[in-house]
Amino acid sequence: MIEGVVDRHNERVANRNIVASRPYMESMGLTKAKAMSGEAAMLYSIDASSNKSKYYEMLIIESNAGYTLHKRWGRLGDSFRTDSKDFDDLGSAMAALAKVKRSKMRGSSKYRDAFDSRQHKTPDGKQLPKGQYPIGLSSNPGSWSNQNIQTCKPALQQLVTVIQEAINDAANEDMSGVVTDLQLANGYVSDLGTSSMANEIRKKIKAPLSRLTGMGRHKADPNKIVRELKTLSRYLSKQMSLCMTASVADRYKTAGSRITSKDLREVLGNGGNFDTWEEEEAALTELAHKLNHPRINARKASELLREANEILDGHGVEVIWINNGGASDGGPELSTRYGDEVGCEYVNTGDTYSATVLYDAQKQVLMVTTWGDWAEHWEQENLMNASRYA
Repeated sequence: MIEGVVDRHNERVANRNIVASRPYMESMGLTKAKAMSGEAAMLYSIDASSNKSKYYEMLIIESNAGYTLHKRWGRLGDSFRTDSKDFDDLGSAMAALAKVKRSKMRGSSKYRDAFDSRQHKTPDGKQLPKGQYPIGLSSNPGSWSNQNIQTCKPALQQLVTVIQEAINDAANEDMSGVVTDLQLANGYVSDLGTSSMANEIRKKIKAPLSRLTGMGRHKADPNKIVRELKTLSRYLSKQMSLCMTASVADRYKTAGSRITSKDLREVLGNGGNFDTWEEEEAALTELAHKLNHPRINARKASELLREANEILDGHGVEVIWINNGGASDGGPELSTRYGDEVGCEYVNTGDTYSATVLYDAQKQVLMVTTWGDWAEHWEQENLMNASRYA
């Protein structure tokens, strides 16, 4: 499963009403003094409208190799990933840290510095303690807080489809079809567990279904049922937008389509080292032209990804491996550490579901997607192939 690809805590946070917290890398030496000297950073991005509640920490530690830049990032109070890179001297490590910090704070997520009093404030302007994360969305991370994205997204997609079918049936006054659709929807809701979102969807399904099956207090009115179902449809659409960015979520399905400068700008966000918009547009247009070359082998793809990493201000090119026979049932599984063959290479843009440029080594195609989506689709295809030849 994709969960095995992402480094996560072994234990979930028991109480999600978490108060503000200190740096996660505090035990490693992340302090105010380190941050003020440019040898550490403590950043966060909280946005209730898009259900963002993320942090990004960096710390330089002297090591046998010289100096090592350690990174840790994820959702506040939940999961995380780590990375590290060695440098010969402190100056080089500090320059790399500063570049990532600048990219994060200028990017689309608008990270804030927890040690900068000019930024580290509440929405109403009150000063927050330096070196302490605000409560943020870890105390109220959204209606799907207890779901992981791999479970949440497919179930919501199925619900969106079946509720639209119910709306069409109701508009045609096919009430028996609506009953069938809503009963099917109830089954999909069970995949969402006991989250507040699942309970809300059940409530919105229950009212029209009760009237249609004669259990409600009022007679079934087709027009009223259509309105109720449209309200439910809007609610589901909103939950989908919270679950992940719609413009990137299904990009993998169009693998092979041309990559545009607009796609690459989505990857770049507001980062990059361009002085003018014209300079940025020229660089992205040229990169898109190279990525769309009709004959790109694995070696050429690796070169282009390294070039894209520099232009898009990424954090390096990474590989996800396919480990044949590594799963518990003897089938293949994905791994970030080792494997028998390359599954994909991608520009690390920080988060599992952040837009990136990715090369699918199996299909031999470059695309703009997220590596989380790629892993999901790989697993789905692998399961389908296994059942087909079982």
